[in-house]
Amino acid sequence: MYWSIGSKTFFLGEYYVLSSGKGLIAATEKRFSLKAEPSDLWEIVGLPENSPADRLLRDGQQAMEQPFKLQFIDPYQGAGGLGASTAQFALLFAFLKNRQTSPFVFREASSELLKVYRSYVGASKGVSPSGADLIGQWYGGLTAVDTQSTQCDTLRWTFDHLDFLIVKTGNKLATHIHLESLKKSDFQIFESAYNMALMGLIEGDREEFVEGVSKYRALLESEGLTDQKTRELLKKWDECQLTLAHKGCGAMGVDTLVLFFDPVRFEEVLNQCQKMQLAVVGSSKDITSGICTDNECLQNTPIQDVESGVTL
Repeated sequence: MYWSIGSKTFFLGEYYVLSSGKGLIAATEKRFSLKAEPSDLWEIVGLPENSPADRLLRDGQQAMEQPFKLQFIDPYQGAGGLGASTAQFALLFAFLKNRQTSPFVFREASSELLKVYRSYVGASKGVSPSGADLIGQWYGGLTAVDTQSTQCDTLRWTFDHLDFLIVKTGNKLATHIHLESLKKSDFQIFESAYNMALMGLIEGDREEFVEGVSKYRALLESEGLTDQKTRELLKKWDECQLTLAHKGCGAMGVDTLVLFFDPVRFEEVLNQCQKMQLAVVGSSKDITSGICTDNECLQNTPIQDVESGVTL
């Protein structure tokens, strides 16, 4: 048995999601995978001990008579920042559900997935993870998630004159530790910028989207939610004037940046990434589907208008 799931980037909505439940998640190649083979004894490869996924598996093993050899494959070899921990949880959840339920329907399991995930990651102090990034990764594509209204819409990247690159900074921050240290839990200040960028994406309005992203980045910085090293990298992109907008992604914007630019400047942007030693790990050309088995992928029908999407 084999399952795979895409990498994920918090495209927009980090911090805002903690008070609103709303976030825009991009799922891109490369894909994380889980191989499961019946065995005489349990053998677990590539899963961090006592992680949420590891604890989920330990609890699930109690109801299983057949041992398995499970191998989690991280295409980034532990580099971090692209959803390895949520991928582990999603893939093991799918494995366990598949053993319990036949046939297992991906689309109908997302609500349970979110509930189970929250039971394993709830923080005793600070702020608990929203789980929006997990759901976006589960469904794939560019997914606008609202965990409070249990709504999930997958959007097309419709821009003819706007591409993006996701790049690794080489820096790291453990999200769960950062969230535990957060004193603030009200981030409604981001609502206007988030909605502007989201509507720009839905309507294919490049100027509105770029303005929304730029305003969101400015708020992250003014609220002290951008790491100093990331601020320095973003300033360099300001100075070279090759992009239309750029921002850090995820907790303090530490691990990755997303760069939005006119396609005619692709080579220049790529060269600048190399000069700054930023590794390209995703782009508008490799948006990928949601969780897959050997013969089935979960992929929402992309929408372009605000309408009823998938209910979690």
